[in-house]
Amino acid sequence: MKSRIIRTLWSVPDHRHLPTAGPSETTSPNPSTNVLRLDIQGLRAIAVLVVVANHLFKWPQGGYVGVDVFFVVSGYLITGLLLREHARTETISWIGFYKRRIKRIIPAAVTTIFVTCTLAPLALGWSRGVRTAIDGLWALFFVGNWRMYFQDTDYFQRSQLPSPLQHYWSLGVEEQFYTVWPWLLLALMTVLLKVTGHLGYDRSVTAVAITLIGGASFLLAMVQTAQSPSAAYFSSLTRAWELGVGVLVAVASFATVKIPLSLRPILAWAGIAGIIASVLLINDRTPFPGPWAAAPVLSTALVIAVGEGGYPNRYVPILTSGLTHYIGDLSYSIYLAHYPVIILLAGVINPTSVCITPRVLPALRSPAS
Repeated sequence: MKSRIIRTLWSVPDHRHLPTAGPSETTSPNPSTNVLRLDIQGLRAIAVLVVVANHLFKWPQGGYVGVDVFFVVSGYLITGLLLREHARTETISWIGFYKRRIKRIIPAAVTTIFVTCTLAPLALGWSRGVRTAIDGLWALFFVGNWRMYFQDTDYFQRSQLPSPLQHYWSLGVEEQFYTVWPWLLLALMTVLLKVTGHLGYDRSVTAVAITLIGGASFLLAMVQTAQSPSAAYFSSLTRAWELGVGVLVAVASFATVKIPLSLRPILAWAGIAGIIASVLLINDRTPFPGPWAAAPVLSTALVIAVGEGGYPNRYVPILTSGLTHYIGDLSYSIYLAHYPVIILLAGVINPTSVCITPRVLPALRSPAS
């Protein structure tokens, strides 16, 4: 059986067995309850709206926690994708997995980088244009977060000129997770097969492994936030636990699907309340990501968990309305485009004539070096 698993890692299953919606699909990782997850699109809508509002108006102050919502959603969906494919075909095609990731992520990301780098010298001056091009090169390979890390970039921009591609740091964290996690999952399954001779405890082993990894990541986030908050903000190592929480929700889908339908709307609203409280109460002075990122992360996990198997849309309209579904569908494109538009527009228009976040205004009023 071991040789069969190794052979199928690089196989491309029949096209009828591939998920039709690709990695952006919003269905349950539980194959017995494979229903459309409108609530996840609603979470995406909330996340992108609060991020944009924070960058544009600096209100709500904690709007940047929308990125943490995205991390949990990503960990859940990607793990669910792998679990569904394995349940359906008894194989996992890594080639198919990465092809879907490339198709989903690369075109819009590369286009945004190219347009931003082309316009930056005109809008921001030659010096900042060159730095933006360097940022674009790092972002192109999804390691922009490590550039910010090594430069000790202050996300809250108290003293630095903002890069129009700074927001690519979160894509770097996610793509690094997508690169490492499937192979780590493979290693776990290989060891499990060697030790037990079967894969009957795959979810339990996965849960234990991601709990240990996530716990170590959270402890590191606590330590590094106290020592170097800027570095902690951008590091993949201090953010891995947030995606790991999403992984745990996906692995536990066979249990969470049994939550009584009568309780689900109540718990969903509790999770939404937690996200809203995080957005309103967390601010630039809050220790982040350790420990306060746990508030939006766990709240998001609760919303996703109680939505397993579906619940009546009319009870949680903030997540399942047509408007939030539409915004959720566009959330990736909105996230990519919003920050370059804000920074570049501020470079060509009198800052006092447009509503640009106070985080950005002081930097833009300073001469570019």
